[in-house]
Amino acid sequence: MLKRIGLGLTSVCSSCVGRDGARNQRRHQRLENDPYEERADEEYILPNGNLVWDPSSKKFSSQRTDGRGPGYVPPDVPKSEASRIPTVEEFKLLKTLGKGAFGKVLLAAHKPTRHLYALKVVPKAKCTSRKQIRQVLSEMDILKIVKHPFCVVLQFSFQNSEFLFYVFEFAAGGMLFYHLKEEGRFTEARARFYIGEIVLALEYLHGLGIIFRDLKPENCLLSAAGHIVLTDFGSAKKLLEGEKTSTLAGTPHYMAPEVLKGEPYTTSADWWSCGVLLFEMITGKTPFESSDRMELYRAILGGHFKMPMFVSIRARSILYELIQTNPDIRLGTVDENDSSVSHNDIKKHCFFSQHPMDPEEESKYLREETRRQELLSSKGISTGSLIQKFTSEITSSLSRQTVLCDWQWDQLLACNVTPRFPKLAHPTNCRYFDSVATSFAPTLTDLPLCDDHFYLDDFDFVRN
Repeated sequence: MLKRIGLGLTSVCSSCVGRDGARNQRRHQRLENDPYEERADEEYILPNGNLVWDPSSKKFSSQRTDGRGPGYVPPDVPKSEASRIPTVEEFKLLKTLGKGAFGKVLLAAHKPTRHLYALKVVPKAKCTSRKQIRQVLSEMDILKIVKHPFCVVLQFSFQNSEFLFYVFEFAAGGMLFYHLKEEGRFTEARARFYIGEIVLALEYLHGLGIIFRDLKPENCLLSAAGHIVLTDFGSAKKLLEGEKTSTLAGTPHYMAPEVLKGEPYTTSADWWSCGVLLFEMITGKTPFESSDRMELYRAILGGHFKMPMFVSIRARSILYELIQTNPDIRLGTVDENDSSVSHNDIKKHCFFSQHPMDPEEESKYLREETRRQELLSSKGISTGSLIQKFTSEITSSLSRQTVLCDWQWDQLLACNVTPRFPKLAHPTNCRYFDSVATSFAPTLTDLPLCDDHFYLDDFDFVRN
């Protein structure tokens, strides 16, 4: 018996389903059945963005010789096939992309349209309490409204008696965490490109009243073209105008001090995490590291961190302004009196300027900063004490020398700035994903089954 459940729905009940192995085996066999015939010529299409895999040239291209473009639907498939809620039987499971306590993420091809997607599968057995159901529906409310070039886009969501299915655009470039681990650290030019796209994504989310709250390399994917794709909105929260939250959410190394202290906070917490992420991309490690959790918290609350000497003066400037313990003066913080104005608008910061800096001027500031850090460190004073004075001096100096920002942000938003990475050999290539995860079989039979079946209202979704 299948019952409806939700925050205001009927209770869970399924007394007719037992735990016997034969019944479970039949369920697994039903999930594995393939009602579609195998295609002799496997041709996959990435419907997200500007690239399509061309089998003839074995390359990604924005314009194919046969006139097929992104989002192309084969002529033998009715248009309605691409705009209706699918079923799991319509997907060919190709590879496992990730696996965790929540469930797993699979690379899947939609058989009728041959579109490639990332299929997130969450067992209903993991969503039995009202709190868990509330979290699922809250995330769904956010995923339904988010549509941005640098945020993961939910195409479909559906369910059966055992699982909840999320169908996302496939980010073939893998996790930013993977690339960072492989290369140690990025050049400042590459870090600037990624952080620029993250800034645009956060501004979009903040404009919708959404705090992301879990910005870290693991939640930043790269598309096949190499652009940033923010993913995992499980910790995100949508706020009403003027509303604040004090919920403890996120990953400790990237949490802002006000979040750790349980103080009311808004979007400024995301800009702290943005600074920590930029620091990690440039230096190869987070600014606050300790095996002891309490020591880590004390370091974050005090703003204690050391800046490597190889970091440029402009990068130091933006890092000090983002990793600022006082959220009221943190770069990117929105003025409460005028939501359209941010303190020292982050997109106008000199870090995004292409003009070279005078080497003598840069050396002068580096020597001065080193002297101040050594002095403050010897007295046991937080480096946060030098931030305001140092950043005001350098920003004032740089603004006299160069245009604060000569980046073409509109071109970046339109994905007209071509990234160098990653390089893919095939749309189903998963070389940029964790090899341990991809070694698991792309199947649903290893996931727990639900004894108390329910139907979740307001979950099924198709993006028009």
